[in-house]
Amino acid sequence: MVLVAGGHHQARYLRQPGTELDLIVMAPCSVEVRTGGAAGALLYEDDLDAGDSVELPSSGSVWLRVGNPHAVTLNADGLAVSMALPATATPFELLFDTADQ
Repeated sequence: MVLVAGGHHQARYLRQPGTELDLIVMAPCSVEVRTGGAAGALLYEDDLDAGDSVELPSSGSVWLRVGNPHAVTLNADGLAVSMALPATATPFELLFDTADQ
């Protein structure tokens, strides 16, 4: 997983096809997951509590918005992904593209 672009409220990562992504919540957080981008098909939307997790699709582009980004951990194939989050990044958008796109 490689960070290819980042900003104050967003980041774009490139991942290998088939990479399993899990979002783990450590404090209350709203989560929205879509295919391709902010206007893509809605896959998941909920307000999550500490201890909840969401498995993201392992193929194609996946976009998500997290309302409390400092309350989530992202794992790729079981390994924690370092997310460079600005102190004031609320909400934060992440885009995961696969290397074959």
